[in-house]
Amino acid sequence: MRRIYRHPHFWARGTIQLGLATLLRPQAQLSAGIDSLTIRGRFPHARCMSFTTYTGQTQAIDGINDVHVVPATGSIADNPFIADHARNTDGAVRDYVVTVVKRQKPATPAPNTVYLTDANGTHSNLFSFLVIYRTYRPDKAFPNDGGGGGSCTTTS
Repeated sequence: MRRIYRHPHFWARGTIQLGLATLLRPQAQLSAGIDSLTIRGRFPHARCMSFTTYTGQTQAIDGINDVHVVPATGSIADNPFIADHARNTDGAVRDYVVTVVKRQKPATPAPNTVYLTDANGTHSNLFSFLVIYRTYRPDKAFPNDGGGGGSCTTTS
């Protein structure tokens, strides 16, 4: 049976401010029965953004950064982080969907996907979704997260 859990305040656990960088961490560890985590957000108005998964010992497993995230529109032209693309767009063209999956990273990873086991199998976290959303240098008119963030859906 497929169950879907919605977490509209997934990032509510807290913001960590480190100089010009802002890190958002999950509200809670998620059940081991969850197979994937889908994060729906909006590209922040900031210098850069990324999602990184970690082991329980805080070793990085996998990650995806801003220029590699395909916008929800499917058009890479809507990604404001790619050189010469419109940076000050607003609304739905800034939306993205990133999925965190409880699998080993394949040689050719799926677009907008972050894995809980690295490609060579040496680092993994199959018991929780420890993922950090990071923004750096938000534009002055926006909050510390650059107006990004978002909600998530988990599937088991």
